Amino acid sequence: HSFPTRRSSDLEDVEKAVEERLSTQKKSFEGYGVKQTRLLHSAIDETRGYYILLAVSKDADRIEAAFKNSIY
Repeated sequence: HSFPTRRSSDLEDVEKAVEERLSTQKKSFEGYGVKQTRLLHSAIDETRGYYILLAVSKDADRIEAAFKNSIY
């Protein structure tokens, strides 16, 4: 997911929410969702300007590259 924001104060709130979501998901899948847990631990959380990317995927590196190329 990519989350656009309009103000720097929004950016901080969204970054915090993304971090909390990742933490919650890691706890939820720990112990039984081996593949899901691995994806969550290798998730990419990237901020560029007023855009935030959260990529939880086996293709997270490709998604990150596309995100970086689309944001100047």
